[in-house]
Amino acid sequence: PTLSPTAPPTPVPSLAPTPVPSTLPTPLATGVGVCDDLLLDGSGGSGSGGRDLTYRWSVSGLAASSTGGLAGNAALHARAVANLSFALGAVNALNAGAGSSTATVPSVAFQIGLAAAFKLTVTNFLNASSSSDLYAVKLAAPVPALSLLAPAKLTWAPPRPEEASLRLMSKTALPRVDCLGPDGQLPNSEVSFRWTERTGRYP
Repeated sequence: PTLSPTAPPTPVPSLAPTPVPSTLPTPLATGVGVCDDLLLDGSGGSGSGGRDLTYRWSVSGLAASSTGGLAGNAALHARAVANLSFALGAVNALNAGAGSSTATVPSVAFQIGLAAAFKLTVTNFLNASSSSDLYAVKLAAPVPALSLLAPAKLTWAPPRPEEASLRLMSKTALPRVDCLGPDGQLPNSEVSFRWTERTGRYP
């Protein structure tokens, strides 16, 4: 699953590139379904100066919330990081070593219960670079894939209070269950939605 802005990013007047990695189901709850690959997308970055950027994906850490026998087990953690790093290393080797703005972590490389931090470092032709992190956890259950059809950062300024309405749209898909075998089929195709305003500024 991936989260890609539908509107072009606003140019940043800076020599340093600005990576915007993101993932699904949402940037607030980055749970990855048991059968799902993890798709990291940094294509919304800017600051290339009209030239190609160099992309480097890496695992920057493992969260303490890891479960499933991983918590406190250094050997299992090291093996989990090695699997993720191998998958990301293949992406970094693309395009004659320049890497790619998107990276796919196969489901089999992302161990159930693992909570990991992924880092994207982007470098431009002036050797100026910047990095951004994203946290994801591999769940033991299937979850639907959700895309928000909006830019990564949305500015909302209604001209008058009476026009203070904002239309948000999303796209969703049923979760993959192919890794669960014949007994892992979903009982139905129903998906429920709940929207939440998280800043606390509005009722």
